[in-house]
Amino acid sequence: MPTTLHQAFIKLPDPRVRRNRRHSLIDIVILSILAVLSGAASWDAIALFGRTNIDFLRQILSLRHGIPSHDTINRVFSALNPQAFEQLFMQWA
Repeated sequence: MPTTLHQAFIKLPDPRVRRNRRHSLIDIVILSILAVLSGAASWDAIALFGRTNIDFLRQILSLRHGIPSHDTINRVFSALNPQAFEQLFMQWA
């Protein structure tokens, strides 16, 4: 089910090499935003939020390979263009 978060972040460029894309970028971004809005303050807490709320998250995310690990979430956000993310987040908010 596409949400306003999907619509806002679908334009975010994925910096990862195509062969290293096990989890979709949009899934990682939306999971992380929802987790942080719910109080998560670390990569571990984001992954824990995902595992704890997987039934709900499967209603709005594809999660073909389940919840990404905290290391994967960290690597993805470390590679993202922060200005592009900030601009899209501000437009969404």
